[in-house]
Amino acid sequence: MGENNTEIYLLNSITAAKIAAGEVVERPLNVVKELLENSLDAGAEKITLEVNKGGFELIRVTDDGKGILYDDLPLTVERFATSKARSVEDVYNISTFGFRGEALFATGAVSRLTIRSKREGDKGGELFSEFGEIKHILESPISKGTQVTVEDLFANVSVRKAFQKSERGSLSEIAKFIKQFALANYNAEIVFIGDGEEIFRVYPKSSMLDIAVKVFGESRLIYSLSSFQNTRIAVCISNPMIQRKRRDSIFIGVNGRVIRDQPLIQAVIQGYFRMMPAGSYPMAAADIRIEPAALDANIHPAKLEVRFRSAEALFGQLKISVEDALKKFNTGTFPALQSDIDSFVSRVSFSDNKSAYNPPTRPIPGADAFTGRNFAPIKRSFGVKAKAAPAPIIQALGEEKEAEETAAIKVIAQLANMYIVCETAEGGLIIIDQHVAHERVLYERYRAGTAQNASVNLLEPIVLNFSSEEKEYLLAKAVEFSRFGYFYELFGTALRLTGVPAELLKKDAEREFTTLVHEAMENIRSKAADGAIVSLSCHNAVKAGDPLSVWEMEKLVSDLFNAENPYTCPHGRPIIFEMSREELAKKFHR
Repeated sequence: MGENNTEIYLLNSITAAKIAAGEVVERPLNVVKELLENSLDAGAEKITLEVNKGGFELIRVTDDGKGILYDDLPLTVERFATSKARSVEDVYNISTFGFRGEALFATGAVSRLTIRSKREGDKGGELFSEFGEIKHILESPISKGTQVTVEDLFANVSVRKAFQKSERGSLSEIAKFIKQFALANYNAEIVFIGDGEEIFRVYPKSSMLDIAVKVFGESRLIYSLSSFQNTRIAVCISNPMIQRKRRDSIFIGVNGRVIRDQPLIQAVIQGYFRMMPAGSYPMAAADIRIEPAALDANIHPAKLEVRFRSAEALFGQLKISVEDALKKFNTGTFPALQSDIDSFVSRVSFSDNKSAYNPPTRPIPGADAFTGRNFAPIKRSFGVKAKAAPAPIIQALGEEKEAEETAAIKVIAQLANMYIVCETAEGGLIIIDQHVAHERVLYERYRAGTAQNASVNLLEPIVLNFSSEEKEYLLAKAVEFSRFGYFYELFGTALRLTGVPAELLKKDAEREFTTLVHEAMENIRSKAADGAIVSLSCHNAVKAGDPLSVWEMEKLVSDLFNAENPYTCPHGRPIIFEMSREELAKKFHR
């Protein structure tokens, strides 16, 4: 036939190996990940990782696991060779870090690879391969365990290396992964050495909370353990007052494997709903343990993603786990006001002030004006008993103290008619934003249906014109609005406002009510389920600029510390600023 018209060619083995390696080993991080997972699969209790020049010059992982049989050494660098599975069924019921059978093969294709290993009762061996070609296999006097050394990564694929991060960027990426890996695998001792210096170490028998404190560099963390069906979820999350502008401090681990899963990251974020403003994110780690049959661990070449059989259920349960941890933390403890987190505070008491005073005779925004009556003045020294934190396990860093121990918080003054200044028993400083504090108190009362606003009948009712949609909404919600102190009725084609909350007497009631209705409608359109309550809380709360008596401030502080979440308002803004006595002393160089 003369001319060959074929356009499809079989790749030679070397080219095919390089292409396959590109799917599994994109950068040094992938090599580190695979080797660490292999070490834990081998039962290692101590793992040492050494990296030079971002992993391009050297990656070495040494472990004390069970080791590789001498006769199996040649198979370790063969494609699709594994000890983890023998059939397709095994792949979907695997209890290790997953299976593809390509990690060492792919790594060896683009590096100089040395494997030294010894199984107890067997002879030790060493395999050396150079860019996919085995150069020697010989006996080695190595002790029990395995050491894998990867040198000159991507030296034979210069195009790949040209698109890599810098050595410094690669080292930083590996360091971040090691910390995530430790959070999901806190039973092993892990040592990370970069360019000859120890960067990170996890000691044996560390708890997830211990490691999280080290990883995040933050002591105000909450640990919670819960379970549903055959799934166990451990979360270690930051206090709502600690807010980051990026979501890259949210880590997810599934059966010990660090994964990228945007829906699960979003579940953690949604757990902070009404505790953080939009665009702010917590520091959090979730360790999920699930039956192997409930997920597919092999959908991604580098094993960075998994597919769940019941993804929606897992999403919901992780969100609930975060919510429960925050709720029990807030109701059972008060550590966020102690910068050194040295105790659980089970009661809040208020010390006596010097000046005498008389209680006000009008309903006050900062007091309990929702009952429609004035209340007796609170004693100068009183205690507010916080609720005890029930199971599941809830911890905050530090030593637990007896339930009867109290932390005295003394209201000192009002600053700029905006902030309540308090002193702690230890001589520290607490500053509370009065508006967002009252907003949080009202929000929780409205949500629970326990608030009743004192209402005042208007001598001259206000006639208001609304759109047909707004009018229909107001008529349907008339009973609910009456609980908040608003009374209105049809007046021809308009509505007539006949009663308003007592707090609005000195304000523009027409503007406040109209704005409230517009916000409520906007929340309905945006499907914010509790949007109307958030708007009511904001409009009915004491405002910045409102002068408060000491009595009013004490009542507001008391109510705040009895709230489920005294740290952030429903929009997520912080309520409390705290500085310990030690921090104050540092400011004055004491």
